[in-house]
Amino acid sequence: MNSSPDTGDSLTDKTRRSVAWTTLASVLAKVVALGAQLVFARFLAPEAYGLLALVGSIGAVLAVLQQGGLTQVLISRPRRIQSLLGVATSTSVILGSILAGAVTIASPWLAQAFDESQLIVALPCFALSIFFASAGAPAQAFLQAKFRFWEISVLEIVSAILRAVLSAVFIVLGFDELSLIIPIPIVALVNSVAGWKVAGIKPLMKFSRRSMSALIVAGMPLAAAQLVLLATWHGDYVIVQSFLDTGTLGIYFLAFNLSTQFFLLISQNASRVLFAGLSQLSLEPIRQTAAFVRAAKDLASLAFPISFLQVLLADPGVKILFKEQYHGMIPIIQILSIGLAFRCVGSPAGALLQSRRKFSRLFVLNCIYSTFFLVAVCVGTAVFGVIGTACAATSYFVLLGPVHILASVAKPGELVRETFQIFIGPTVSASIALVVAMFVQSVSASVMYDVLAAFVATVVFTIGYCVISYLAFPQNLDAWNRHSKSFRSRLGQIWSQRRAARGSSQ
Repeated sequence: MNSSPDTGDSLTDKTRRSVAWTTLASVLAKVVALGAQLVFARFLAPEAYGLLALVGSIGAVLAVLQQGGLTQVLISRPRRIQSLLGVATSTSVILGSILAGAVTIASPWLAQAFDESQLIVALPCFALSIFFASAGAPAQAFLQAKFRFWEISVLEIVSAILRAVLSAVFIVLGFDELSLIIPIPIVALVNSVAGWKVAGIKPLMKFSRRSMSALIVAGMPLAAAQLVLLATWHGDYVIVQSFLDTGTLGIYFLAFNLSTQFFLLISQNASRVLFAGLSQLSLEPIRQTAAFVRAAKDLASLAFPISFLQVLLADPGVKILFKEQYHGMIPIIQILSIGLAFRCVGSPAGALLQSRRKFSRLFVLNCIYSTFFLVAVCVGTAVFGVIGTACAATSYFVLLGPVHILASVAKPGELVRETFQIFIGPTVSASIALVVAMFVQSVSASVMYDVLAAFVATVVFTIGYCVISYLAFPQNLDAWNRHSKSFRSRLGQIWSQRRAARGSSQ
């Protein structure tokens, strides 16, 4: 194994290939998951998704506690990761076992606290998945640190397909709300076993009190930061359940899931790859910052037109694909999509902090973010119901985008102008194009089918965004032009290689 990390063009190429693989995997996994949701919604009531949201919120806390920041600690030490795997596996399994037992014992109390009797069965089931995941987490960290994202991609696709198939089987068998919960531990077990198999390393457990303590101490600040950050991912679910009911939570949960598809596809994959890539440049902070700023500009050029297009298509899309009892998702999707464009650009800034091992600063920032988010969501939900929840979440996302970028660098003042430029062009272009397209959609919907009206509005939005960007903000199109040029160049290389191969064979 090479003891020195790759730098320069080699690292850039690795990062680009990794983003491509993770994006492809996410697209396929999201297609499978979205298709499954569309089908399952025909057979399940919103309460089923409400239960899934509640279990997922509790399970997310358990997952962070189980990992204890171990995954990030391993990835941030690419030179030593293989020597740390044995101790990390032991630590992860011990933490997972303790938490799985604790949540199983506490499930009756939690069911009473949330007034949801199904939690008595659902939580022990989810706890089992935490135990299985704990055994496979070090293998996933190893693959990520070694930039073996194509293998991770295959595992994600297989997991998505397996979960969808198992959920369908349990729906047919009549498990109703639990049909979405029972497959989770089965998939976790398969993913854990396959992860070690793909990594090509035997999952040995080494027990060293000193080393295990060192890993836990190193991961504690990051684990604490992640735990606090969970409030911004799952706190709104708990608040909606507390103020409203499980059915309303199901509507909000499904709407949130649909609106975040692009965010999960692009931003989270970019964060994962950037963390691995920027960790290789830990001794070159100037290059780290420059690389992140370039990535943020690329994300903005993608996030704003696609997220605002979601606003446009939410109404006809939900009406065409879902039963009437789910139509309450429409305004929620529209509101959240606007805010998620900002969050998509700002969230990967956390990868910059993690790559520099600034875990304490990340913890402080997440405390501030979570406090604002929880207060805003509580007030919004109490006063305006679930629409207030969506508005509060969006206000947080809009602030998070630029603030997180500035807070993640050593000297925020030096990036104020660049941060403004990252957001202003895409925001203005997408907003104007959206207003015009929504007007066209409202007029055309009265004289043609919804599908055709949506298509016409999409064309208007796309043309409007491109024209406005070309005239006023040409940097909006830089990433699209660069990626299309790279794609054409790659196609040319493949074509030349095939022609050369044919010539040599003749």
